Amino acid sequence: MEHDRAGIFPETTDEELRHKIKPPPSVLIVGHTHRPLVHQIDQTLVINVGSAGLPFDRDQRLAYAQITWQQSKWQANIVRIDYDRAQAQQDFYITGFYEQAGPLTKIMIIELQNAVSLLYPWAKEFRERILGGYLTIEDSVSIFLENRS
Repeated sequence: MEHDRAGIFPETTDEELRHKIKPPPSVLIVGHTHRPLVHQIDQTLVINVGSAGLPFDRDQRLAYAQITWQQSKWQANIVRIDYDRAQAQQDFYITGFYEQAGPLTKIMIIELQNAVSLLYPWAKEFRERILGGYLTIEDSVSIFLENRS
């Protein structure tokens, strides 16, 4: 990979992908984006396993990749499974995480409920103002969530 922040997303073009994976392997398995995909580009099978609890592709089921070697080549399938999301959400509160982990948990709980990434857009919008001392994390979360309503 180009570097550890070079995410591979379903909308990543083949041209961008060729640039990110030099030299091309026969199979490349990635994660981090929480968005599953199986994509063949040239001689490389690119697989993003998705997420086993916090998917960001609007499908609330957990995802994992089933990878096999068949007919002299790699093949992959994304498997989706329902899980107890209500319990996962309740665990935010039962464990004390929601109260103790800080204001970003307000965004994380919405990510869990909607299976969509929000921390990245929040960080993109507020990073410079927070690091510059112009805005607190708590205030930025409040503004971010108000603007989503």
